[in-house]
Amino acid sequence: MILIAERVIEYLKNDETLTTLLGSVNNIFAQNVPLRKKRAVVVSTEPGEDQNNIPASVGDFMVEAVVNRSVANAHSVCINIAKRIDTLLNKGEAALTAGSYKIIHIKRIDGSGLLVDDKSGEFFYTLKFEYILNES
Repeated sequence: MILIAERVIEYLKNDETLTTLLGSVNNIFAQNVPLRKKRAVVVSTEPGEDQNNIPASVGDFMVEAVVNRSVANAHSVCINIAKRIDTLLNKGEAALTAGSYKIIHIKRIDGSGLLVDDKSGEFFYTLKFEYILNES
């Protein structure tokens, strides 16, 4: 759902605590990170029930915190970023509602825990959320 990803990215970029942890508001992306950053948040969505980019009534999206292992205390930084994202988004219906679609439910349904990608030299933590929309 492009609408959901755009709203989540906008909301995350407006949080000073998160952008401080990331080092820049420009380290929050949709889908794939174009250039590998030392710290980044990637928001990706799955097609809704109707399998297109029109808002579906029910769907999922994922937010991934990525921190390069060269960053001092990278594992702690990655966990802190994931915690902040969870605090902002889990049960954050009111804060994310905008435009003609109202988010009536949002909840974290899964979290990967801290993982390491030895090939890219990164720590990452994936949070999966479900949502329900209602057209206003």
